[in-house]
Amino acid sequence: MNYSIYQAHQHQPSHNYQAFENGQLISSKINLGFPTHKATLNHTFNFTPDFSFNHSVIFFSDRLGYSGENVVHYSPEFIYNTFLRYQNLPVKGAEIGLGLYDVFNARWQYVQQYNGGHPALPAEARELMLRLSYQF
Repeated sequence: MNYSIYQAHQHQPSHNYQAFENGQLISSKINLGFPTHKATLNHTFNFTPDFSFNHSVIFFSDRLGYSGENVVHYSPEFIYNTFLRYQNLPVKGAEIGLGLYDVFNARWQYVQQYNGGHPALPAEARELMLRLSYQF
């Protein structure tokens, strides 16, 4: 488990990276575009020495960021990822894995940290991945 807190501590960010609403500074401690709190829980379950299941949950607290000329509030979000892995197939060093990322399709966005005149950028949507690998 990991936990992070992000706040401006000793220095105020430049005017371009601060959130204003109706000409008033919203907060001098908020880092635009970043959640104040982030927690990650990662767990791996080994069914056998060669077969495992991994899953992770990432929590992002609410964020403030620019969308066009306006400061927008983005709600807290959870992202859940899973991955099955089987290693040492008939050939030692060969591995196959199947993963599903962003299981609940949270539609994460890269929030703009400054008034750049464009909206948040969309991140990858739900993703299914099949991985075959071999290590020499």
